[in-house]
Amino acid sequence: MTDPPTVDFDHHDPEFHRNRHAEWAELRRCPVAFNPNYGGFWVVSGYDPVAAVSRDGATYSSRHVPRATTASTTSASSASPARPTCPPPASPRLRARSTPPCAGP
Repeated sequence: MTDPPTVDFDHHDPEFHRNRHAEWAELRRCPVAFNPNYGGFWVVSGYDPVAAVSRDGATYSSRHVPRATTASTTSASSASPARPTCPPPASPRLRARSTPPCAGP
């Protein structure tokens, strides 16, 4: 298996946003690529590739499958989806609405 096409940019960097049109034009030269920043993520750019990906949930998914580094590490079949990393709402009322109650004994 060959390594996927890789791009290296920081979409949170103000410089990226100042030059966003040129940055995205460059990204469209390789419409599907992996970015190792922020734990790694796939980038799809260009209208047609984005439209195709958005219609193909069987191939393109947000499910996270860790890459095995050795034969003894987690396999894709036993990997679980990534957990959300967002903090819970600060307001107790919002937290109560967004978090299901725990089942008691």
